[in-house]
Amino acid sequence: MFIKLCILLLIQTLPDTNHHTFAHKTFSLSRKKVIIQGEDRKGPYRLPDIFIIDNSIIVRKDSLVLKKDNDYFVNNKSGTIFFFNALEKNNYVTITYRFFPFPIQRDYKTRNISSYLREQPVTKHGDMHPKTSSEYEKGSIIIGGAKTFSIGVNSSQGFSFDQSLLVNITGEITKGLSINGVLSDENTPLEPEGTTETLEELDRIYVTIRGNDISATLGDYKLDYVAAKTPVLQRELLGIPSNLRRAGSEMDVAFGIPRGKFHSLHLKGIESTQGPYQLTSPEGEEDIVIVAGTETVYLDGILVKRGEKNDYTMDYNQAQITFTPKRLITDETDIVVEFQYTRIGFRRNTYATNVRYRKSHYSIGTFLVRDADDVNQTEGFELTNEKKEFLANLGDDTTKNWMESGVYVGDGKGDYSFTDSFYVFRGYRKGEWNVSFTYIGEDNGNYIYSDSLSGFLFVGQNTGNYVSKIHVSLPEKEDYGGIHIGYDDKKRVIMSGEFFGSQYDRNILSPINDDDNRGFFSKFNGDVKLFQSQLGSLNTFGGYSFRNKTFHPLSRIEKSNFEERWNIERTQGKEEIRNGGVSFRKENLVHSRVNISLLRREQIHANLKEGLFSVNRKNLPQITFTSRSVSMKGDTTLKSVTRYGASITYGIWKLLPKAFVNQELRKESQKKKWREGGGELGFRLLSNSKFAFGYSKRFDDIFSTSDSIYERESHTITKSILFEIEETRLFRSNLTVISRVRKYTPQFPGANSELVLIEFFNHFIPSRRRLDIETNYSVTGKNSILFKEIYYEVEEGKGDFSKDSVSGDYFPDTLGNYKQRIERVGEGNPVTALQAYVRVRFVPAKFLKCNFTAGVSEENTSTDKFSIYILRLSRFLNDSLTETGRQSLDGNFSVYPLKTTTVSYSFNFLKGVNNKLVTRSKRDYSDRQNYRIEQRLTKRTRVAFGYEKRRKTEKSIEQGTIRHETKESFSPELSYFLLDNLEAKIKATSCNIIIEEPLWYSHLGQIAIKSETITPSLNFTFVNSAVIDASITVIRNTTPIDENDLPFDVSSFYPKGITTDWKLRTTISFSKVFSVNISYNGLNRPDKKTIHSANAELRADF
Repeated sequence: MFIKLCILLLIQTLPDTNHHTFAHKTFSLSRKKVIIQGEDRKGPYRLPDIFIIDNSIIVRKDSLVLKKDNDYFVNNKSGTIFFFNALEKNNYVTITYRFFPFPIQRDYKTRNISSYLREQPVTKHGDMHPKTSSEYEKGSIIIGGAKTFSIGVNSSQGFSFDQSLLVNITGEITKGLSINGVLSDENTPLEPEGTTETLEELDRIYVTIRGNDISATLGDYKLDYVAAKTPVLQRELLGIPSNLRRAGSEMDVAFGIPRGKFHSLHLKGIESTQGPYQLTSPEGEEDIVIVAGTETVYLDGILVKRGEKNDYTMDYNQAQITFTPKRLITDETDIVVEFQYTRIGFRRNTYATNVRYRKSHYSIGTFLVRDADDVNQTEGFELTNEKKEFLANLGDDTTKNWMESGVYVGDGKGDYSFTDSFYVFRGYRKGEWNVSFTYIGEDNGNYIYSDSLSGFLFVGQNTGNYVSKIHVSLPEKEDYGGIHIGYDDKKRVIMSGEFFGSQYDRNILSPINDDDNRGFFSKFNGDVKLFQSQLGSLNTFGGYSFRNKTFHPLSRIEKSNFEERWNIERTQGKEEIRNGGVSFRKENLVHSRVNISLLRREQIHANLKEGLFSVNRKNLPQITFTSRSVSMKGDTTLKSVTRYGASITYGIWKLLPKAFVNQELRKESQKKKWREGGGELGFRLLSNSKFAFGYSKRFDDIFSTSDSIYERESHTITKSILFEIEETRLFRSNLTVISRVRKYTPQFPGANSELVLIEFFNHFIPSRRRLDIETNYSVTGKNSILFKEIYYEVEEGKGDFSKDSVSGDYFPDTLGNYKQRIERVGEGNPVTALQAYVRVRFVPAKFLKCNFTAGVSEENTSTDKFSIYILRLSRFLNDSLTETGRQSLDGNFSVYPLKTTTVSYSFNFLKGVNNKLVTRSKRDYSDRQNYRIEQRLTKRTRVAFGYEKRRKTEKSIEQGTIRHETKESFSPELSYFLLDNLEAKIKATSCNIIIEEPLWYSHLGQIAIKSETITPSLNFTFVNSAVIDASITVIRNTTPIDENDLPFDVSSFYPKGITTDWKLRTTISFSKVFSVNISYNGLNRPDKKTIHSANAELRADF
């Protein structure tokens, strides 16, 4: 084989006058980086390349470099890697290597497969490439993945069957028809963290086939239907969508199961509060889980991005959103979040079809959607006949659909017992009932959660925060359909019309309240170009929309800036909107627009007037004027809002100055006015670096009816600094600093607030192979001092206020008997939230590698914020000032004094405080130190020694030490290759453990445990096609305390006596595709109950 390879390479380097392009082709060594995810097996794992250069491969696992022939084996010719220890599913390995990029396939065939189909096997030499071939032979599809089938048996649980599939497909089936997709039936149980811009969708599965006129998908997909001007449906679904396009016609047909229920929520920002803001269901429930990646977030009508380095982060499990310093949140900020969430209820099915036709200037379309719950498929509860009858009697009332959550499971199988009329927590598997509890607010429930018990405790009616019930959504069904038409002559006229109808049944189990299920919506828009010349173009536009009070859309049909423009919340009731206006545009010079809108609801009438004028021409200042005025009548305290704004920007050389002014007049029960002005000065330092400084000042005034003048209520100052630099790959840095201070004048109540946002990121790589430093620093400092109105009684006729005897409210009265003063309430509420870390990778020499990570997080209420900003750690983790905090230090050293010797040291130190717990304040301490020396004595013999020391302490200010554990162990290990493919290994561990639990088991004092372990094992590898692992572990735990007196957590982890655990695992690879994994495990604990388990798995890699 080696001679053939040399001849092949020699031929490709010789000149050939008949093939000049091939003869003069040169090859260069290519470098590639590959990341492999473990699959609970040793291998082989296929790399994407062959002809890998020997000694060029570097394999890293968790920042540790694995050793060739010790930890893994690589077949350079076939491009496969085999690990000597199974690579678990949650482990990732990074592989870098160089290879020869020769255009040589992995396999060559000497027979034409298609000839066998005609029963004409080709056996002679000749033209192996026929001039013509079938269409399917022209396709190129790449398929990779694995399929497994397994059967397991357990002596305590019986038989179990399982299977898994992971397939990656991409390529062209035939000319004009392609396929791509990912197939997997391994789901991620928890929602990922929403701190990055793109989420790694580990549980996303789909297969998409695309042709010239048709496409279809099976699996996860996003359904997004939009009519002419109005969104129809936006959902993340699991199902089958298809699309057909032909001669101006297009049709979509889809079926799917939504990943959650859709909801659109509007929130008003809170002054000096970046978050977290709680997202809720339409019924106001906070106990929901957001489906990862389904959210769309708008700030003041502007779409923003997820990510710590972008605009916001999302906690999907807690349903909370927090905004980064790049987006300053004030009480003027309008937040709109559209998302899907999971709930206890019924599985939902969605059917949809959408047809569109376009010819010349005309277009028409129609859609039909059914979005309905399946009453035969429940999620989170069991729908019995009694519960079905209970829901049927509720009608559409969503305030009474609470169900008892207790389920009787039998003695010793539950955590609670039922006594009289409430549940009592007994401990894990010490009761007869399993119960779910729902948080309903402070002092609204009957139970509280106890940290010490790790369970719920009954405290009486309306004195707790939880109830032993679950809130079940009523089963819903909605049929939604519509038609839309449009006309566009591409010159002067654009017109569109939409008509939607909905039939929404709030409770399909009940005929009660079904007389209001049907609703409709209509919308018409037009834009006509009156004239166009060299001077510019003048357009007029208008629109009309109407919906009745029973119309129920499946998605938000209002624009994202609706609340900001109209200053009212959107509603599901009857609504009519008319609008019209004119616009003038001269390209690259001027743009102006005037718009008047009328909104009519049953209880509110509103008029909106908007204007825009902007000048934008090169080498001239960019000037923009805006105005918006809303007036209202009806059932609302808000009567009118008028806002004006102007800005100017003019770039000079590398300077970019900007100035702006804004003013708003608001008429409610009192007239209010605010004015704001400021600017920003930016500098373009280098090609990719900039610096900007911003400053603004705002005044809030309230109109005094007695003096007929505006009085100063508060003033706000905002400052900002932005610095970004990225001129080279070796250094990247950015800094954002925002300061906002709001102060109320002494005669007005309110909350003085101070907010500081600092975010700093730096990545410095002075030497790519020697030193890598990354730092991140983020701090939010907030302080609020509340000033409140205090009324005190004086003589009759000498006061300024009187008190209403019925409501208890005070009202102005020049002959009253009460006066008012403004007093400070409390000492303020300063909170500083800080997060910082430093990561350092240092390789001073080939024989020494170091990694360090230091991290700090703190929420502190100290008034000395500067000490927090500069990381004065003596002020951190303070019992009286810290709300939550954590400090950690991790590191490892690896020294290679000789080629056969490795010395490593790793450590971890952690301490934290949590003062937010209801029943106690908690402190945690832990540290770990690990030493390891590994020496290869001969080619066949390897010896290693390990020493580890751990300590962990949990304390409470109120209760003292809760638990303290120390663990010290010494582990010698000997490995010897009896044969080239047979390794024998023996490992012994001697461990001393001391546990104290003075809070619950003070009478036991220190619990001393001696744990001794010995593990002999054998590993046999047969020509890289079969691996046999066999091991037996014997553990002896001794303690002078009687086993019946040991705490449950101690006896579970360290059972007194001898525990034997034996394992046998075999992996057989029949080919590069098929392999079989067979494993057997036995466990004998001191209670003499031996547990046997076995598993057989068939795997196909392709």
